[in-house]
Amino acid sequence: MWTTQRQALVIERAFDARMAKEKDLNVRANMASEREWEASEYWGALSEIRSHRLLARARKIYLAPEGMEWITDGFANRYLSDPSLSKLNKLVVEENRKTWEFRFKIIGVAVGALTGLVGTLIGLVAIWKKK
Repeated sequence: MWTTQRQALVIERAFDARMAKEKDLNVRANMASEREWEASEYWGALSEIRSHRLLARARKIYLAPEGMEWITDGFANRYLSDPSLSKLNKLVVEENRKTWEFRFKIIGVAVGALTGLVGTLIGLVAIWKKK
């Protein structure tokens, strides 16, 4: 992911340097659209990676996302639309939060039971030594 992002930024910076030297507004506008087209391949690839990673996280916790909108760009990158990506991320975060809350409750009950057991054992040892 890092290399793909760096490549997109290199392309954008190269165009920015050429655009800064250009005086004609029409040429600059053409260069700006060419810049977007050239970098969009890499940004689309990044979006595809992010979408598939998030989908893998959702599958790992057995979430079945419904109504997700997929976009396929001109470079055959297939990724989730921004609203779908946001919705799926929110579902994954919420499910993970619920899982951790459950784990903490179980740990709290176990610690409480262990504390009670240790107190009982101390009491039994004190009674046993007294006899």
